[in-house]
Amino acid sequence: MKELRCLSLDYSIASTAERDAAKGMWTALPGLKERGIILEAVPVATCNRTELYLRLPPGGNIPAALADPQARVFSGEEAVLHLLRVLLGLESMACGESSIVGQIRDSYGGAADLCGPWLHRMFQGAFRMAKLLRTCYHPGREPSVPWLMAERLRTHELFPDIRALIIGAGEMGTETARILSGLGVAFSVTNRSGGRCRMLAEQFGSPVLPWGEWMGKA
Repeated sequence: MKELRCLSLDYSIASTAERDAAKGMWTALPGLKERGIILEAVPVATCNRTELYLRLPPGGNIPAALADPQARVFSGEEAVLHLLRVLLGLESMACGESSIVGQIRDSYGGAADLCGPWLHRMFQGAFRMAKLLRTCYHPGREPSVPWLMAERLRTHELFPDIRALIIGAGEMGTETARILSGLGVAFSVTNRSGGRCRMLAEQFGSPVLPWGEWMGKA
C-alpha cells in the first residue's frame, strides 16, 4: 500500500482554470505506464475537484510530468481514507452530497486502460464501504442543502419577489430549480456546459446566463 499516491486539487485550493490545467498532465499517463514509471492510475474529475490516484513501482516517486506544487499529496492508507471521505461527501462544498459518487464512478469507469488489479480492488472496496456507511448514516439523509437554502429564503423580507441564480445544472442544480419553482421564486441558470444549462432552463422556463458573464451580471 505504501506505493499508493493521491494528488488532490479541489475548490478550496485551486481555481477551475487551475484544475483544468492539471488535467492536461493526464495525457502523459499512458506513456508513463508503458515505460513502467507508474503501474496503475485512475484520474478523477468532478465538479469541484481534480484528483489522480497512482500506484507506483517499489521505491518509485511521483513523475515530474504529473507533479503539481498546489496539489495535496496523500500516501498509502491516507489516500484510501481520502477516497472514502470524498465518496461520503465529507470533502464536498455541500457536505454529504451524494452526486459525487456517480461522478467518481464515471471517472473510474473511464480509466479501464490505466487501472489495474490493485486500484480496481481499492475503488470497488471504497464504493462498497461508502454505500454501507451511507445506508447506516450520512448527511444526505438530513434536509438537502437546496431545501435548507429555500427555508432561509422564506424569511427574506422580499420573499417571494426575489431573483436567484443557480450555478450548475447537475443533480443539486436541478433540485434547487425544482424547489425554487415550487416556491414561485424567479431564477436564472448558468453552467460551464451550455447544453445541460439550456435543458434545465427550458424545463423550468427560466433564462440562461452565459458562464463567462454571470459574475458581472449576478
